[in-house]
Amino acid sequence: MAHVGQIMQTRDEKRPCTESGLRTMTELQQRLVPELIDVLTRRYTILRTISLLMPVGRRVLAKEMGTTERKLRSEVEFLREQGLIATSSVGMVLTSEGQQLVEELHGYMHEVHDLSTAELMLARCLDLEGVIAVPGDSDSSELVQKDMGRAAAHYLKSILAEGMVLAVSGGTTLAAVASTLVPANFNGQLTVVPARGGMGEDLSKQAGSIAAKIAAKLNANYRLLHLPDSLGEKAAAVVAEEPEIREVLEVARSASILLLGIGAAQAMARRRHLRPDQLALLEHVGAVGETFGYYFNRQGEIVYVTPSTGLKLEHIKRVGHVIAVAGGSSKAEAMLAVLSYDFPATTLVTDEGALLEMLKLIERRGGPLATRRDD
Repeated sequence: MAHVGQIMQTRDEKRPCTESGLRTMTELQQRLVPELIDVLTRRYTILRTISLLMPVGRRVLAKEMGTTERKLRSEVEFLREQGLIATSSVGMVLTSEGQQLVEELHGYMHEVHDLSTAELMLARCLDLEGVIAVPGDSDSSELVQKDMGRAAAHYLKSILAEGMVLAVSGGTTLAAVASTLVPANFNGQLTVVPARGGMGEDLSKQAGSIAAKIAAKLNANYRLLHLPDSLGEKAAAVVAEEPEIREVLEVARSASILLLGIGAAQAMARRRHLRPDQLALLEHVGAVGETFGYYFNRQGEIVYVTPSTGLKLEHIKRVGHVIAVAGGSSKAEAMLAVLSYDFPATTLVTDEGALLEMLKLIERRGGPLATRRDD
């Protein structure tokens, strides 16, 4: 199973680098010197938070971490003395040594949170290509969502190649992917397109804006779909025949990789301005998750469809690889519903809150998904 639980590895060849070796070391330390892990976790969290917010002042950092400036002061001073952070009038930043340490500690902290086993279990339950989870719950911290975006951006770059077409949908989480993407040069040999029209929301969260931002960071070509996503079925069919629109849609349908988000059914229906009778129908048919205008029940069955000017299900099924990015424990049921559908090879990038809640739901239901663990 490719890419399960691996975001970045920068270990020396002479050091034990197997996942089992890391797990054994973590378990021994938890039993013999648990206070060491507590200190390490606290200091790693400070460094990781600074990396996501930098430059950041101590007051903002303390608020984000749910502590006081007084309690934080000694830890920050220790990290500064170690040459891991630098301070200035605009705030704290990580030094190059600090950045490297955060990267090197990633695998170890993954084991401290015991995420690798959970990732493997969910991937097996849902027949996913892989699962990548970051610590925390984006329901309770916007920084976790940003960290999730960064993990998705890193994974995306690892599988992109010249000549590919990348299609992206919209939303807050995918906007975080675009924002945290580290620039690269694809020499104009990569094409990025929106996978759907706009939804009348914040411009920065629309698929077109996200596609343009990703393309700019990767020195790639991009095409825009200047259409609202909520056109009626007849209007969408007519507009799709316009030469310029048809050309962009054809490029999107040839996508090698699809970057998509997942939403809760009722929340997405309201964003799409569905009528009260349609909202009631979604409730009646048991819709809990949504992506691309398709609404899924708890069994992963499509129970309702709204017109969309973007990719249709038959196009998504032809995509080489799907990267689903979504998190937050409150969205676990929606994610489980959508991911239970028979999509192409899919890698899920999520957070600890959603990951553990999805496994609880599977266990609680005791249905086909749960029994597949022992296949």
